[in-house]
Amino acid sequence: TKVTERDLTATTDYGVAGLGLDIVADQVTNYTYSGGGAWRYNDSPIIKAKYRTWEQWRGYGKVTATTGSGTVKEVEETLFFRGMNGDRATASGGTKTVAVTDSTGTTWPDDDWLTGMVRESRTLTVLDDKDPFAAAWQRRERT
Repeated sequence: TKVTERDLTATTDYGVAGLGLDIVADQVTNYTYSGGGAWRYNDSPIIKAKYRTWEQWRGYGKVTATTGSGTVKEVEETLFFRGMNGDRATASGGTKTVAVTDSTGTTWPDDDWLTGMVRESRTLTVLDDKDPFAAAWQRRERT
């Protein structure tokens, strides 16, 4: 998914043209979704058993937003709990064991009550697209 933000009020009519500021440049953000989409089985007692199915959308495991172009980009990675631990495994029954693994390699049970909560959010600055080792951690927040 690509989102382009354009400041329609920015002009060079205010004497800033000579400063070399690119105030009318578009800000482009690309979103990528990884971890596959998750659907949870609806085991609500309100619904008759014969009509129950995997109908609860639980989203993607990780969303990555890349903003900027050229040699410097900001990359925000957000890792989500989706509440898939304990979900029904097959149509005939059983349960799944599902965990979320953060950037340190630590695993956390992906329990139902955690659905939609952020496990980890981190922002990185990529200095050069050609050098995979040029990414530097700027900040890491844990929830």
